[in-house]
Amino acid sequence: MAPNKIIFQIGVLAFCVTAVFLGIQNISLMDTISRSFIVFVGVILTMALALMAGSMFIAKSAAQPEQFVERERKPVQREVVKGSDQAPVKR
Repeated sequence: MAPNKIIFQIGVLAFCVTAVFLGIQNISLMDTISRSFIVFVGVILTMALALMAGSMFIAKSAAQPEQFVERERKPVQREVVKGSDQAPVKR
């Protein structure tokens, strides 16, 4: 399903939940619908901005892949002294 349809359906869900919540509180019908619409628009805008920010972040990380590549590590040489109780020495 396309992201715009998912965002719209989440907005409609928010509208319906808000309408039911405000309808229980004996608020006039016009106030209920207008407040629910404000919540609908707010949810739609928030989701759209979050999606755009996420896609911009992904695009930036895809444009600079060398930052995330781990450099090859050189093996650490350890010298063990026989007959000694000391830990190996890094060099």
